[in-house]
Amino acid sequence: MSRLELATLTRTITADALAHPTDLGPTLARRHAVSRGTITKQLKRLVENGWLERHGGTRPRYQPGIQREVTTDYRVDGLDEHTPWLRDVHPVLALHPDVARIAQHVFGELLNNAIDHAGATTVAVSVRQTPTHLHILIGDDGLGVFNQLAQRAGLPDAQRAALELSKGRLTTQPECHGGRGLFFVARMVDAMNLQSNGQVLQWRHRGESVQFRSHPLNRTGTTVFVSLALDSTVRPTDAYSAFGSDDAPLDFSRTQVPLRLLTDNGLSLDSRAQARWVVSRLELFATAELDFDGVDDVGPSFIDEVFRVYAKAHPEVALQPTKASERVGKLLKSLAH
Repeated sequence: MSRLELATLTRTITADALAHPTDLGPTLARRHAVSRGTITKQLKRLVENGWLERHGGTRPRYQPGIQREVTTDYRVDGLDEHTPWLRDVHPVLALHPDVARIAQHVFGELLNNAIDHAGATTVAVSVRQTPTHLHILIGDDGLGVFNQLAQRAGLPDAQRAALELSKGRLTTQPECHGGRGLFFVARMVDAMNLQSNGQVLQWRHRGESVQFRSHPLNRTGTTVFVSLALDSTVRPTDAYSAFGSDDAPLDFSRTQVPLRLLTDNGLSLDSRAQARWVVSRLELFATAELDFDGVDDVGPSFIDEVFRVYAKAHPEVALQPTKASERVGKLLKSLAH
């Protein structure tokens, strides 16, 4: 008999309990080629850890517990973003309807990115529900998001690709997509990691905090992870309208630029070149919030290039500095005029 790890069972145990409530033990024993005694012990552990609920004595009936998971691999060829949610994911979850609405939207956006943009042949999907959160992980074997965007957009490195990606309206297929997906998903969930090419772009607190750093795993392709609280009250339309105009709430006329993405490697915002990176493509928006969170210092050349040179050349773009420290705020006030 082979050894059976608990993690192997948790990948499918929710769907298995739904499909085989009265013969779960025998079904799993046959599938994994283990003894009934081994399965009995593992089922007991699954009950203790919240993966299963057991009802009855000698002929027990099982149902999914508070912990739920589905893990599946798909071929990209012929795949759409809705069928896996409809057939494989949604039936095994137990979500409040409002949270299910967010989760469906987020899942569809992330899977669609892997299908349409990654240049991948396979995609791995893992969705886990805990007592407090829903975790979604989607990984593909494609080209890698930062390298791909840098190559397509003529950017020099992954850091610049991360900066442009964080602004939104950047896509490898402008004829089909508007570059909205990741920008708005990050603002619907509590945390999101976009990992690729040995780097990770991290959003926290619905996009309020952004970081870009090296990642110890340099895997092929792109892996995106999101975490959503089960008591979330966010609606997808709320996230979109927060970055639209009053007359057209879905027009994506407003963006946020997290300036710390240019300082996470220990550099300061000091040059006109950095300033031109920051203002690149801002003409696509009516308003750009320049987020100084995590920026300890800023140079006069940077400020002049953004708030005088660019602002004068593009009066149609409203530049709004936000989250500046007291020191940076004084510099902005004294040098921007």
